[in-house]
Amino acid sequence: MNFARRLLLLAAVVAPMALLGASTPDFTGTWKLNVDKSDLGGAPMTAVVVRIQHKDPEFKYTTKATVDGQD
Repeated sequence: MNFARRLLLLAAVVAPMALLGASTPDFTGTWKLNVDKSDLGGAPMTAVVVRIQHKDPEFKYTTKATVDGQD
């Protein structure tokens, strides 16, 4: 039991330090809506694609959506 407590204490000390050393997030990429897993509240969207260029501090995005067969 003593070993388990030491391991838990070590994890409690190391985990916050790892988070502090983490780099800033980069959302660059192409993000696509998964229609099958999304609750759109009855909206007639069939496709959404968001392209992101993230170079801190700039954040640029373009969005393309298809609604009722129209882009």
